[in-house]
Amino acid sequence: MKHFKSSLAQQMEEYISYRLSLGYTDRNLRGQLWRLRSIRM
Repeated sequence: MKHFKSSLAQQMEEYISYRLSLGYTDRNLRGQLWRLRSIRM
């Protein structure tokens, strides 16, 4: 199976880096990313 390449991948990586720099942990990010999953375009 091929990996899915998202056009938002770079922005998501920047967002995660930004949140981690603010002191959030990976565990704190899961809830935020889970909410994004429900957004449909």
